Amino acid sequence: MMNKELQQFSSTLNTSTQRSSVSDAHSEVAINNYFVSTLKNHLSNNLKCISRSSLFIFGSSRFVTSMPYDYPTTSKLQTSAIRVAKVSDTSEGVRHFLDRITNDLKLFNICASLIICFYFFSYTTLQAQPVINNDILPKIGDTVILASDNLPEGIAIFSEEGQQDWDFMDLQSAFSKKVVVKKVAQYKGDFLFPNADIKIEDLSGIENYYHLHKNELKLVGTNGVDPYGLGIEMQTTYDPAFVTLKTPMAYGDIANTSGQFTSTLAANKLPITLLYSLPILPDSVRFVSSIERSQEIDAWGHLVLPDNSFEVVRERRITAIKTRLEVKVGLFPWRDITDEMYTTRFPKEQIKLSYHFYSNETSMPVATVTMKPDGVNAASINYIVTDPTSTMRNTTGKPDIYAYPNPAINDVRFEFSNLPPARYTMKIFNILGVPIMEKSYQLSGFKTIKWDVSKLRKGTYLYSLVNEKGNPIATKRLMVIRP
Repeated sequence: MMNKELQQFSSTLNTSTQRSSVSDAHSEVAINNYFVSTLKNHLSNNLKCISRSSLFIFGSSRFVTSMPYDYPTTSKLQTSAIRVAKVSDTSEGVRHFLDRITNDLKLFNICASLIICFYFFSYTTLQAQPVINNDILPKIGDTVILASDNLPEGIAIFSEEGQQDWDFMDLQSAFSKKVVVKKVAQYKGDFLFPNADIKIEDLSGIENYYHLHKNELKLVGTNGVDPYGLGIEMQTTYDPAFVTLKTPMAYGDIANTSGQFTSTLAANKLPITLLYSLPILPDSVRFVSSIERSQEIDAWGHLVLPDNSFEVVRERRITAIKTRLEVKVGLFPWRDITDEMYTTRFPKEQIKLSYHFYSNETSMPVATVTMKPDGVNAASINYIVTDPTSTMRNTTGKPDIYAYPNPAINDVRFEFSNLPPARYTMKIFNILGVPIMEKSYQLSGFKTIKWDVSKLRKGTYLYSLVNEKGNPIATKRLMVIRP
């Protein structure tokens, strides 16, 4: 329609120009007034359906227009939205100018359609993204069954952002553990953390004490194996309480959290190698750690586990921990000896990358992935089990060991559960009771190790886990077959 109007105007103006001696100024005024009036009616109809955007259409050097999203008035079109300059008063110049305007209007319609499609696509995409609400905050009595694959193979985590699908179907775990959210009972030994409301024991056997504050879950302290890899029992206290979870959670949310936690214990509780590496023999030692955490909800999508699937958001966490070691002798003040330790490797700085998957269907993370230092491969994956029979065994709460596959051909995985933190030795014996393979490990809680048994002959063997005192935790049978 607009093209016909412009052509009609061009023809009329050409005839008028030939029959009269109108001045150049009058011709330019006629062009401007008629063009603005006609163009205003056409463009306003297009602009009504475009919101929250501005279109910038660039034509020739003689015609530049910038159209805001609101309904344009005649004055806006004449003064700011449309500037027409140096237009010839000849019919040939007018036709040339109007042809350019026609092309620009076609471009305008294309741009308007593209922008409408873009906003429609963006809106529908945002609508599909899950928003995690307060239902995921743990409540007293909540119960989940957790399993852990400490040797995940063939599991792709992907660091890309946005919508994704994650396939964790191949996760394997010999044991599953029931985790219950319990109320803190001050008369049963929980007096170490008077500000805590609930406690949750994780797969490593560490008791985590939390304080629930509105839409935040704050970590007050822990009781169990140390976070420094020393293999000793200790209590850690966070001051102030450290925010570990905050709702609501949606794609694109970013948060940075900082805090500090300390652990104090008698010197004789330290491993003997660490104690005698200190520059002085103290009465007490204190670990003081500062923690910086960056959290981002960087993806959402569908997560498939061995026995269930969930719509989730993924939170990426980068945690940096700096630790110093202080000692105390008698009434003297605490002394920082971190830089005086040379013979023993002490974890002064740690940087950890992990991914946490949350769904509104559960009150705890659906899966937690701890990455290796390379940031590419997963070191371990804890995940929710809906059907306890999907794992090979349910833990009884006592230290245990299990081998699979059994019979084995090339590799066998030994899965340990509920181990107190200590030094253990894993052994394989032949049928005569002679040890043919053995290796020592620092273990605690739930761990998995994999051994290569491809060089063993076909037959029956025994495997055993022995503690530091030489007492076996368990001894069981292993079959090795050859195809």
